[in-house]
Amino acid sequence: MSTSAELPVPRSEWVEFASREWCEEANRYLQEQADKHPEALDGVEWSVTERWRNAPPHLGFADNIAGFWFTISDGEIEVGAGPAPEAETEIDGNYNAILPIGWTIYGGDAEVQARAQREYSHLSRDKPVKMKGQFPSHPPMLPFLGGLHDHMARRTINNPDIDHRIEHYGLRSNVEELTKQGFTVIEDAFTDKMANELREQGVVGRHWEEMVVHPWVLTLVDQALGPGAILVNLDAGSAGEGLQTASWFLSDDLAGSIAVSLGAPRSAEPDGTLQVTYASRQTKLHDSCVKVSDDVLKRNPPVFWSLCGH
Repeated sequence: MSTSAELPVPRSEWVEFASREWCEEANRYLQEQADKHPEALDGVEWSVTERWRNAPPHLGFADNIAGFWFTISDGEIEVGAGPAPEAETEIDGNYNAILPIGWTIYGGDAEVQARAQREYSHLSRDKPVKMKGQFPSHPPMLPFLGGLHDHMARRTINNPDIDHRIEHYGLRSNVEELTKQGFTVIEDAFTDKMANELREQGVVGRHWEEMVVHPWVLTLVDQALGPGAILVNLDAGSAGEGLQTASWFLSDDLAGSIAVSLGAPRSAEPDGTLQVTYASRQTKLHDSCVKVSDDVLKRNPPVFWSLCGH
């Protein structure tokens, strides 16, 4: 785990994606930026709304359609929770499918942004995001909007309704297999390009950091081990209750699949795979929790911080 006593963003600022609290923080940030950079809004007349269908019911939106809207007019910004009936730019998609993009911090890195959109579009291929209209071409607006994304990504937590995620990710059969036989395979869980990149990068850098927060794997981890699981480094052959190992297949016919085993011994890593092991916080394996630098924490969201023992 990180040696720092402080998180990049305190827990008191963590919010659920598209919740009313999320929208309030987005509004606060945009108003602050508008005060600092009024030139970014000069001459901009624009309205946008985002609609995220199949949102978890506890968020309390009508028909479980979460989202937000904002308008820019006469140099002023107005932001609201929930989708607007219409806007010049409209974005429409599935809540759980877009959530991992919502927590990905781009940090001005075009490759990180493109990879997130590529991988999460692959996962949501039967629930594509639809867009009507365009974003403003006013150059001062671009960092303004990009800053909003990263500001909120640093505060966005996973959907706490695990059963909701299981249903909307189509993982019910995997949960049943994992419960009955302690083993399941999630097929077509990442792209061939990601497999090639992981072969090159290994267990270092952004690719690995993105790998360990794969939303399908995290859903199986949370369901089996309970919220708050941590990433651990264990010796080959380690076994016991409260452990779950995910093996990413990077080559041959199984490339793109992830095998998940519960409580099974961690084997020596076979050629063509990368393994990560998660542990329940009840296992008292905190001394084995992965250690990352503060710089790594800063470029990742709360879901990653939690895996590192925070």
